[in-house]
Amino acid sequence: MHEICHVEFATTGLEATQAFLGGLFSWEFKEMMPGYVFFTPPEGPAGALVKVDEPKGAGALSMFIHVESVHDTCEKVAGLGGGVVTPKTEIGGGYGFYAVLSDPGGSEIGIWQPAE
Repeated sequence: MHEICHVEFATTGLEATQAFLGGLFSWEFKEMMPGYVFFTPPEGPAGALVKVDEPKGAGALSMFIHVESVHDTCEKVAGLGGGVVTPKTEIGGGYGFYAVLSDPGGSEIGIWQPAE
């Protein structure tokens, strides 16, 4: 547990980014909802493309770590000098729960707990 399990690429052009990443890495894509396209590589963590209005540059990649309990992990954050940016949130379709945390330096990291 605690391995990287999901990454998200922010992009202003979903179709172009799908063509680019699919052409480079042979990833398969599936639209989950408007503005959010899931991808599955042949190996390694899966992820998504997220539609944004303006390019994010270096901040265009989000990483999620698999945890046993989003709630319990969020409870530890303040004591370690971090913060909770997005509290525990259910992911529709039975995919589990996520939250976004910030480290003491302001970097953000996502955590994910699968549905039981």
